[in-house]
Order: sequence, then structure tokens, then C-alpha cells
Amino acid sequence: MKRKWALLLLLGIAIPAWAEMEGDTYVPDGVLDARSRESMRARIQAEQAAEAERERLRQAEWRAEQARIAAEAARRPYPERLFEARCGLCHAPEQLAPYRHTWLGWQAVIARMRWLNGAPLSLSEGNVLARYLAERQGARGVAAMLEWAGLLGAALALVLAPWLAWRSLRRRR
Repeated sequence: MKRKWALLLLLGIAIPAWAEMEGDTYVPDGVLDARSRESMRARIQAEQAAEAERERLRQAEWRAEQARIAAEAARRPYPERLFEARCGLCHAPEQLAPYRHTWLGWQAVIARMRWLNGAPLSLSEGNVLARYLAERQGARGVAAMLEWAGLLGAALALVLAPWLAWRSLRRRR
């Protein structure tokens, strides 16, 4: 009984191995003749050259795409590019959609961003952005009047507060 199993096992291994190997196609490593080695080297070098050419073409396409993007960006107005470069670091354009301010209101928002949040804006860039945002998302009517009235009230408070304090101190003496 054991012999039958051993014979079946031997046949089960030997027959598939014999059926798949042909003497002409099976060449163990390191037994290639010189002509076969040279043809294999030439094929490998051709594949490497083709891959290098494909990579060069990919790089050229990438550079062309970057140049196209830069040219498209250069055609847009300066305030729009400035908005994307400075404000776009933290804010998506959709975030500002509900807000409406006059030039003065946008100046206050930009000053707050600069002082409290450390926004990288110079004064001239802030002026350009305030003008751009006031044109694009400006307050109208009552909202505009309230902003200017608030500025007037704040200015009066800044001017009158020291004067009233000085006057109060004079009266107490």
C-alpha cells in the first residue's frame, strides 16, 4: 500500500515536471552563449534608452504645463493674484462670500488679520486688497453708512476720551 502511494507521489511530481520542460528553452543561469548575452544586453540597453526617452518626454510635458499655468496666472489682474497669494493661504474665496464691507471695512478686516493673525501683508498690499474686495464684495446702502458712522464714532471716542479725562481731572482739583 505504501509503495502505491510512493509511486503515485513520484509520478505526480515527475510527470508535470517532464511535461513542462523542453531542452531547447530551458537554460540555467550563467549558461548563455556569447551571442545570446550580447543580444540580451542590447535589448536591456534599448529598454533603458526607451525609458529614459519616456521620462524626458514626461519632464518636457510637465514643464510645458507649468509654463501654461504661469502664463494663465500672469494674465489675471494683480489684485486677484495678490488675493490668492496672501489671503488664499488661510481662506477659500467661498469663505468671504457672505461678508460685505466698504473700503473702510475691508481695511479694518485686513488690519485685524495683519495685527492679530500675523498675515504677511504690507500696507500697500493691504490697500490694493481693500480696494479689490470693496469692488468685488462691497457694502451698499445702510450697511455702508453704518460702517462710516462707526468710524466716525470711534474717531470721536479716541479724540474726546482724553479731553474728557483731562477736563474731569481739572474739575476735581
